[in-house]
This record gives sequence, structure tokens and C-alpha cells, in this order.
Amino acid sequence: MIPILVSPVTHDDLKTILGELVHWCWGHFKHPVVQSVFSAAVGIASVPTFAWVAKKCRFSSFSRLMYAIFKNDPRVPIVVPSIRTTGYQVVSTAPHLIVLPQNVSFIGVQEAMGVRELQQKLSTSYRKVRFPLVAPSTLVHLSGTFFCIGGPFANEITAHLLQHRNLAPDLELKPPDPIARDLRDQTSYEASRASIVGLSATDQPLLNDFGFIIIAPNPYNQSAKVCVLFGLWPQGSNAAIRFLMSPKRTKPEKEFLKLAKSQRGVFAVVETKVHGFDQGLPVLIKARSL
Repeated sequence: MIPILVSPVTHDDLKTILGELVHWCWGHFKHPVVQSVFSAAVGIASVPTFAWVAKKCRFSSFSRLMYAIFKNDPRVPIVVPSIRTTGYQVVSTAPHLIVLPQNVSFIGVQEAMGVRELQQKLSTSYRKVRFPLVAPSTLVHLSGTFFCIGGPFANEITAHLLQHRNLAPDLELKPPDPIARDLRDQTSYEASRASIVGLSATDQPLLNDFGFIIIAPNPYNQSAKVCVLFGLWPQGSNAAIRFLMSPKRTKPEKEFLKLAKSQRGVFAVVETKVHGFDQGLPVLIKARSL
């Protein structure tokens, strides 16, 4: 029986009350019905708790990775791919040429989706930092920290960093074939294609694609960072972006995070399966220091 408080409580009284309370709870908890109800309640309560913890862990990995890239910079541009053309032929029988404004360019659907998702996640997670989308031709400060989306054939800043500033010296990209080669281990990366009767080899749809991630000190300013994300095709660029936004805590991805935070930087390769215009989750297949 639990005592009722009717007078000032001494220290010994509190010890007695606590002992009685524990004894009372334990006596009732041993009842099978109470144990079943308690176990069910704990199970139900643990589901959202574990989900919350998992979400926080994923966000923590993302936050540590982003801190390694831009730290406390108030403005971090996202340089978007820009396949410029002055106009295009409309899809109709009428021979009209649509003239494009200066800030309109053609990029792949998957690349466009990835860029938008990256900007939204960064802007939501870091409300005090601006992440403007800029064209390669309008990037004013090459010495700052920035993200660069799209390969050297679609983004002139990527081309400049790879070809003239030796950002990833062991990465070989030879136009016009969309094939990448890591000269350090002589591994080649080439997207596989379907074999549909009636289509030429160049028209065959993709079955998979590879994305590449380079996080390194800015060649123009070692205190700043550049993060270059691109693929053999737009699906690969999207895979690289999605991997960057949701780093998991497996052993290979922990190694990627460790290398990304190092002074030398990281070169990583992800792969994604392609189904029409849809694609699967990115899978990390390589992460090494630059």
C-alpha cells in the first residue's frame, strides 16, 4: 500500500515511499496481462522513435558532408549545365524557329530534377545561406566555394576545372564517346544500352549510367571547396546528386565522408539502373582520394 502524505516529508519518508512505489509497480507488472499491454505500448512507441533517430542520423551525415564543403559561407552558387543554342525547330510541320532568351538552355530532364532537388534541400537545411542557380558564363568568382553540375561537354566550368586546372588528374574523358576511365586502376565506365530491333545503336535506350562526384579544394583558393557532380548522361548526374543528398552510414559511405572532409579531397563513382525515364537508387561503387 502506498502511504498518503499528511505531514512534512523527511528524507527517510521519501525513501520509504519510493520503495513502496517500486514494490507496487513490480508486483503489478508481473501480471501477464500487464506485461502484454506494456510490451505492446513500448513496441508501438518505438516505431516513430526509431524512425526519428534514423532520420536524424541521415541528416547528421548530410550536415557533416555539407559542412566539409561550404562551412559558414553565406552564399554558395550552384553552377548548372548549359547547352546553349540560339533556337530550335518546333515539333510540327510548320518551319518555325523558336529564338531562345539568354537565360534559357537545354539540359536533361533528370539533371534539371536533380538540380532543383539539391537546391531545395540545401535551402531548407541552411536557411541563412543562399544557393543561387547560375549559368557557367555568369559565375563571377571562380575562387569561391560552389557546386558544379554537369560534365565537361555540358558545363564549361567543369571542363575548365578538369582540363585546365587538373582537378581530377587520373580521370580521362574523351569526346565524343561518353566513356570515362580511371587511370589509377584502369577501370572504364560506359553506360550499357538495350538491343531493340529497329533502332540504331545510338538510339538504343540506356539500361544503366554512372555518376561522378569530385569534392576538392578550389584550385584558385585552397581555403574554398568545389563540388563537381556529373554523369555520362543526365541520369548519372541525377544519381550523383541524389547520393550526395542522402549519404548512408555503411562502411564504404563512411569512407567517402572521411575522404570528402580531408584536405586532398575525394573522387567517387555511383551507378544507377535506368528504366525508361525512371531510374533506381544510386549505389556507391568507388571512393578514393584525389
